[in-house]
Amino acid sequence: MGSDDIDALIRDDSSAATLDRAGRALLTRAAGLIPALAGLATDACDLRIGLHPYSEDGKTIAGPLPGAQGLMLVATHSGITLAPVLGWLMAT
Repeated sequence: MGSDDIDALIRDDSSAATLDRAGRALLTRAAGLIPALAGLATDACDLRIGLHPYSEDGKTIAGPLPGAQGLMLVATHSGITLAPVLGWLMAT
């Protein structure tokens, strides 16, 4: 789960307190959509920083990875909407 405005508060060297504040902010926002999350403590969560790879031009990257026989690579910002067709394309 993430949000651009909250993710922007986090850096590789963020303190535990900063991660906790960001985690609480995300949980509060998520609880507005999923009421069962209301009141969940951040210590019940595993807070991590993740990378979201996509190209500078915002276009999807999909195809074989050079030098890695049989390995296909897909990196896209629209993974939720494009996953079915990208999975099919990579498999075929």
